[in-house]
Amino acid sequence: MRAAISILAAALACLPNAAFAKSYVTPAMHARVAAGLDDLLKMKFDAAESEFAALEKLNPEHPYAGFGRTSVAWMRYIYENEQSDQSLLKPFEERVRATITTAERWIAKRPDDAEAWMAHGAASGIYGRLLVTRRRYVKGYFTARRAMKSIHKALEIDPDLEDAKLGIGMYDYYTDVYPHFIGALAKLVLGGNRARGIATLREVAAKGRYSKWSAKMLLVEIYNHDPFGAADPKQAVAIMKEVRAAYPESSILHSAELVSLYNAGRFDEAAAGAREFVRRVETGRYLPIEKAKGYGILGHALWAQGKAAEAVDAFTTGAAVELKGALSRWAVWGLIRAGNALETMGKRGAAMDFYARAKNQPDHWGYRKLAVRWLSKPFFENGPPYSMVPSHK
Repeated sequence: MRAAISILAAALACLPNAAFAKSYVTPAMHARVAAGLDDLLKMKFDAAESEFAALEKLNPEHPYAGFGRTSVAWMRYIYENEQSDQSLLKPFEERVRATITTAERWIAKRPDDAEAWMAHGAASGIYGRLLVTRRRYVKGYFTARRAMKSIHKALEIDPDLEDAKLGIGMYDYYTDVYPHFIGALAKLVLGGNRARGIATLREVAAKGRYSKWSAKMLLVEIYNHDPFGAADPKQAVAIMKEVRAAYPESSILHSAELVSLYNAGRFDEAAAGAREFVRRVETGRYLPIEKAKGYGILGHALWAQGKAAEAVDAFTTGAAVELKGALSRWAVWGLIRAGNALETMGKRGAAMDFYARAKNQPDHWGYRKLAVRWLSKPFFENGPPYSMVPSHK
């Protein structure tokens, strides 16, 4: 969940502000971009694909349509399949390359187009996010650094390009934070600045047009998880209330609100919300794969309330959710958390069975080493409440 909000924000960061000093994007194109952005936030990927395909017909030479379709491919991999279906990676990477090529052709003829420079940088940036998600941290960093060259060029042309400032804020914050947790980056001088990044994101959240939602979601992630003094779960709850009022049918935003409630210590509300989340899955309002997420959130809320046995039941129910015959991401995490909860009940023998099952699953998410850790030694973690985010340290 920690990565989920920033990934979504990265996918949306390039979408344009309609009031640039000089723009090659027509009002009709802006309308398609706005509609596609709304569909992405609502998790309506087919509709978003249609909007960006229509945008491409309006101007097939401009890179916005390509980046929009790249964002759809990214979101399908991250959210629709929880990074389970590896066959989706190839079409995503193909769209990244196609967008970069389109942007370079456009920029060669129109080097004064700030939006095109931003699209060029955003395509590399979203690929960098993929690499980080797949734990290829060094290559991900250098890919993101190359992306920033184009983003800075966009801002050189148009200093008021708020969407580009969003990318700068993300880069400043994460290149300061990641080296503290990722050994492969610890010896690199990345040049980030957490405080400056947060300040930039706050500016975009206040002044941005389309990018304001992305900035708000990134601030929610920071307020939920920042380990260096910026954490403020109560503020995350307040922001998510605003975001969900605008997009009440978005499952990813719903789950982000529940995580914020949990981190703010509002366990009763998190549990009630998780049950509603599961009902929405069961009635077809949310994707079937998201049932494991709903039960995962419910399990953590119950565990924090001192109801470890009920938490085990919730985690176990979620751990049965499959995608194409294999356990989903949250299902595997449910296996590990069921084992952890059992250990807090003094039932290590039963917990070992859950860890063994998790260990034998495909390791798309880096969870196997967590299962191996708890197979080799008794569970210990600061809590309750226990983090809803897996720790890979």
